[in-house]
Amino acid sequence: MKSRFLTHLDEDIAAASDKVTRRCLMAERAAYLARLGEIAEARRELGGVQCENSKEPNIRVSIISNIADGLCHYYENMSPEANDRYQRARAIAVASKQFDLQARVESLLALLEYGAHRFEELFASLEVAAERALYSDKQTLCRICMLAGQALHLANRFDLALDWYQQARYYANECLDDASVSAILHNMASIWAVNCRNSQLGGIATKDDPHMARVGAASTSNYDKIVGSSVLSVLTPLMKAQLRSLEGEYTEALAIYDEYLPSLNLKALGGWQAWLLADMAWCNIKLGDSNLARLRFAQCSAGINASYHLDDRGAIFSRLSEGMVILNEIELAKSYKVEAINAWDSFIVLQNRICVLATAFSEQRSSLLSRRLK
Repeated sequence: MKSRFLTHLDEDIAAASDKVTRRCLMAERAAYLARLGEIAEARRELGGVQCENSKEPNIRVSIISNIADGLCHYYENMSPEANDRYQRARAIAVASKQFDLQARVESLLALLEYGAHRFEELFASLEVAAERALYSDKQTLCRICMLAGQALHLANRFDLALDWYQQARYYANECLDDASVSAILHNMASIWAVNCRNSQLGGIATKDDPHMARVGAASTSNYDKIVGSSVLSVLTPLMKAQLRSLEGEYTEALAIYDEYLPSLNLKALGGWQAWLLADMAWCNIKLGDSNLARLRFAQCSAGINASYHLDDRGAIFSRLSEGMVILNEIELAKSYKVEAINAWDSFIVLQNRICVLATAFSEQRSSLLSRRLK
């Protein structure tokens, strides 16, 4: 099934009455293709738009083209180059007072801040995006609500996140944005899985359970097949592998890790990849392969750095500590345990800070949650 959004966009392109409008729409099309994971096609179409725009420059075309270029980098491998393109787009948008496009860029920059766990910056960008977004730009409004929901969900407040998620779904359905629906499904499922992991390994209380994550992962896979999305398709199986491991199904988890982990190449998720390697080693050791487990634990510990998310650090050190106990490396196990406790304690502080920031944003921008009732 072809994306409903692309079908609608193709109709608008065919009906475009002037060159600038058509180029803007073609750049929008390239951006959406990138969000579906069709990176090569997106770059081909974007190249044509940029070539035409170099001969007859137009500011809005330039801004949307930089956004599309950034999306290509982000959805290919979460490359930091996405930030460079977004910053260019924002600078041009601010200088030319294209505030609706600035809102869109701010929401995309907020997505990068979420990925880096920089929540002060995340909510600062969301505030600007919410202030300047047009009601007709349902994609931007959807992203604002989705990110507010994700932040609260990560802070273990799914009860508060739910309204934001539902509003995001409303905006996505309003503009037939299948890519956003897919993102909402995936992100909810992945945070359910993360919260379950953090509860089991870090003792952080949560009402989330593995069943919700399993159902969410299955829904994501099924929906992506229907709408033809392949963006970062390796993530969903790896989510399933984590859940299998947490539930003690080590053989199945290891089979998934063996198939998918070698192909994972996401430049912005080093900590998550290290966690997956540590969990893979845990599966090895639970299945009796101590030699391979020791090798993978060593590979994992060698690359740990301060840039990793606090909960990823906590999970990595927890797995390392447990593994070293089984391998009879008692002093090393104690050392890793201390690191794990420190990371988990810091993550709880971060969760509390997220709640403060999200509450302030919700009070300031509560109107975003009431629009579906109109």
